[in-house]
Amino acid sequence: MKNSAIIHTLIHAIIILASASCSRPTDTQLIVHVDNLRSELTIEINKQSFSISHPFASKTLYSNKPTARFYLTDSDEPTIYQVNLLGVRRTPITLLIKRGEQATLTLDMLNLGSYSIEGSEESLLAKELTDRLRKSSRTIDSLERLQRNTDNPIALDTLAMRVKAVKDSQRVFSSRFIWEHPRTLASFIALYQQYSNGDYVFDTSDDLTLFRVVGSALQVMYPESAYTKGIIKDLSLIHI
Repeated sequence: MKNSAIIHTLIHAIIILASASCSRPTDTQLIVHVDNLRSELTIEINKQSFSISHPFASKTLYSNKPTARFYLTDSDEPTIYQVNLLGVRRTPITLLIKRGEQATLTLDMLNLGSYSIEGSEESLLAKELTDRLRKSSRTIDSLERLQRNTDNPIALDTLAMRVKAVKDSQRVFSSRFIWEHPRTLASFIALYQQYSNGDYVFDTSDDLTLFRVVGSALQVMYPESAYTKGIIKDLSLIHI
């Protein structure tokens, strides 16, 4: 009986310690705060693997409680998360969270085109990428609307050249970003960015060098990562 009591005491102590470790300040966390929230808003977080996004968690915010805390996966590699505002027309916010980070995402319902992120270095890099791509995409959308509204061959040629110039500028920006940050998963995000569904920033054989650079760097940093394996698989399918 005495031994049994000791065993139960040890088990109880282990459970307490395990529970405490899950709530330590060093656990990987994301705090989402929304300014000027007038009604309830559901925040949905998806966890992004190489090519598939999986539902991870969701919480509802209210005007009198506009902040929520999410406990994220403690992974040995940075993890890509997509933050969605359900019922709101806004592209998902891409975050790249490392183990042990306590990141704070702040949005404003009066200015949903912008957001701030603190406490996550690679999420700031991801923001740099998405902000620039959003600017390029908006310019391209405007030019393509003009193309649809004219039949003038000279105007069409001029607009096509302007679209190409925007895409070339975006490619230069993203290429420079990758060369400056090859050992980060932010560069993985840069490789697969799209203006629209199927219209990739990097879409020519000349861009393969960038895929090889990032793939090789991530093989060293995160050899078992699904992101790394995805890039390597893509490269193996290309015979050039």
